[in-house]
Amino acid sequence: MNHEFWQTEKGKSLIKLLLWLVFIGVIYIVFINIGSNKPIENKEVEKEQIKENILDLNNKNYTYTYKINTLDDYIIFNGYVLNNIDIGYKETKDKIIKYQIENNLVYEINFEEQKEIFDLYDNLIREFLDYNSLYNIIKKIKIEEDNWEFNYQDYLFKINNLDNGFNIIINNDIVTYDLTYYLWRE
Repeated sequence: MNHEFWQTEKGKSLIKLLLWLVFIGVIYIVFINIGSNKPIENKEVEKEQIKENILDLNNKNYTYTYKINTLDDYIIFNGYVLNNIDIGYKETKDKIIKYQIENNLVYEINFEEQKEIFDLYDNLIREFLDYNSLYNIIKKIKIEEDNWEFNYQDYLFKINNLDNGFNIIINNDIVTYDLTYYLWRE
């Protein structure tokens, strides 16, 4: 092959093009390999991740979604806890309210005006909806080795691991609490 060709502008351009194609090909292969990693199927690792996530939320900043389904109502709570102040929205079939919980006092927020309220969790089990209380229930229970299900009073608890969080489903014949928590990473 003629080495003089590689010294010309066309030759140098062709070399640059080939180098760029190799670079893009390497990047493509790296992304394909990263995307194809299968989740770890090891139950022990998953159990430790759930424990770590649950412990990690205690007194930390996190977001949450609670979906509560009763025989006659469906209630959704969406919010976040930041520096131990809980701000969120409660949605029922009748209305939506914005609330704030600070130092165990509950306020309805309406155009920056705060009014203390006492019925945010009416007819619901508050200890299931307060993270620190829920955490204390989970700590008391000895959970089976390969299964994150347990009974507490008349309720079945099932804990599922999520990326950066976890989901707890609590139910009996009358009500289901579907509680999802995500750690607030900054």
